[in-house]
Amino acid sequence: MIAIVISVVLLIVLSLVAYELFVPGPASVHVQSIVVWTPDDVCGLETNLIGYHGYNTTVKSEVSVEIQVPNFNASKCVVHTVTTNSSGFSLSDLHLPWEIPASGSNTTHVTIQSPGSAFSGDVNLILE
Repeated sequence: MIAIVISVVLLIVLSLVAYELFVPGPASVHVQSIVVWTPDDVCGLETNLIGYHGYNTTVKSEVSVEIQVPNFNASKCVVHTVTTNSSGFSLSDLHLPWEIPASGSNTTHVTIQSPGSAFSGDVNLILE
């Protein structure tokens, strides 16, 4: 009887180990950095890129990030849209328009949805 119990337990343990080894987990998303820029010099950022540390997550997940954007201009600036050109990523929870005082800065949160497949690289946030 003990031999049967040991055999069953051993079979279960070996099955679990085999499952972990041969069934892949969710694909990973490795965002090396978040790059904030603008094509039309909003807030004087055309020549002043802003970068943030990246993060690791899984496909089809959401990450909320806080971004602080400085205004290099002598007058207030207003961000009307934030988009991304990083393939498969999308943005939500944007509070726009986003006003940034003259020669100051302002902080906001953005939720970034990961793509449906593995990714490694930078994510671009484009302000307009």
